[in-house]
Amino acid sequence: ADTTAADTDKKNDAGVIPKFINPTGGTVMNAHSSEVPVFSKTMNDYRTHNGVDISAQPSADVFAAADGTITQIWDDPMMGKCLKIEHSGGAVSTYKNLSEDLPGGIEEGCKVSSGQVIGCAGESALAEIAEESHIHYEIAINGISADPCKYIEFSKEDNSYEG
Repeated sequence: ADTTAADTDKKNDAGVIPKFINPTGGTVMNAHSSEVPVFSKTMNDYRTHNGVDISAQPSADVFAAADGTITQIWDDPMMGKCLKIEHSGGAVSTYKNLSEDLPGGIEEGCKVSSGQVIGCAGESALAEIAEESHIHYEIAINGISADPCKYIEFSKEDNSYEG
């Protein structure tokens, strides 16, 4: 069978980790720390943090960080409304603390494009409710937690304002 250049590109793309974009446009409030426990204001203890908390006003749009397929949508008792997207290259992104209502057509099995609205920031994560409004965002590569800051250029937090 003949294969075109496009077919060859598709096969090659399957193993490439995509370029990710900031899913809220916000700043990182709490860093990724999968090995060293960090203090949780809400839980009043130290725990690992397998993602980053990205500032977002309640009901602000949350975007797919890269092209992929939604593989899971669930309600977690501690992290609220959650959504998982599988990407090329063994990459998976997970969004937590979303609002309960998802846009029409956002369901398990649907393909999404980078920058597409997949939900809104919520206040559904009981485990992080003492924090400022945000989404919790994770990246895993081949099943291993990765620091999203290694894949996404986030603007720096301006800590001059104390509110």
